[in-house]
Amino acid sequence: MEGDRWLLLVPCPACGVPAEVTDRFSLPSTDGPAGHLSLRCATGHQFRMPADLLPAPCQRQLQAEEAELETVVVACRDISRVRHRHTG
Repeated sequence: MEGDRWLLLVPCPACGVPAEVTDRFSLPSTDGPAGHLSLRCATGHQFRMPADLLPAPCQRQLQAEEAELETVVVACRDISRVRHRHTG
């Protein structure tokens, strides 16, 4: 999904301090697209890694955020269509 993301912090894989998810992207795999993340922690570590390597609670948090963001995007599209019909 394109556009702005909300701040999501996960533990740094190297040191455990908070790390910000700075990018989300998919790469092709033999099983279809695989979700990946870019992380940067407060001490400067940077990672690009498969999303499924995050601890389970962090994966659930990421999935919940994606679902909530998708809901917001759909609602905004619906509002835009309604406004377009009334002004067009």
